[in-house]
Amino acid sequence: MSSEHYMDPRTRRTRAALGRAMAQLVVEAPLAQVSVAGLCRAAGVHRTTFYKHFRTVTELAGAVLGELFDRIDELEAGGDSTVWLEGLLAHAAGQRPAYAALIGPDGDPTLSRAVTDRLIEAAGRTLLPLQNDGTVLGTETATVARVMGFAAYGALEAVLLGADPQVTARACVGGLPVPWYEALVVA
Repeated sequence: MSSEHYMDPRTRRTRAALGRAMAQLVVEAPLAQVSVAGLCRAAGVHRTTFYKHFRTVTELAGAVLGELFDRIDELEAGGDSTVWLEGLLAHAAGQRPAYAALIGPDGDPTLSRAVTDRLIEAAGRTLLPLQNDGTVLGTETATVARVMGFAAYGALEAVLLGADPQVTARACVGGLPVPWYEALVVA
């Protein structure tokens, strides 16, 4: 919900109430069992109000993940992947119950894939300067980005299951193949 600061205050309050209701309800039941009626009851809003803001429960769930997407998008080309991943995982740990219910092992596969795709894009951005400099990573840059994106998702899932964010981030980055680690971390 990164565009939230441009919203009318009532809209912001309604969306926040629905987001809190979503975070509460997905901890109690799988996303597939969360209904618009239940969300509206928990948020204290009318059903028509829900539909003014969202078409589906899954769309609201995606909005709840908006801050996670914003954190993922903060990784800049050539940025420090370890510091970024530690921050991302610390954020996820702070939202553990809701995020685990939405994108953890028993979460929604569509949302999990959306997070993974965003992580792949972020990895691709950080590899761009290396690609432009002609750094040899031993395989295509797109392949490296996919492996790194899925590894970051694995680290995220580990944190959602209770692992320490800092230790997990360092293990994830430290586990990269030597040419990738040297190009991304040592350089």
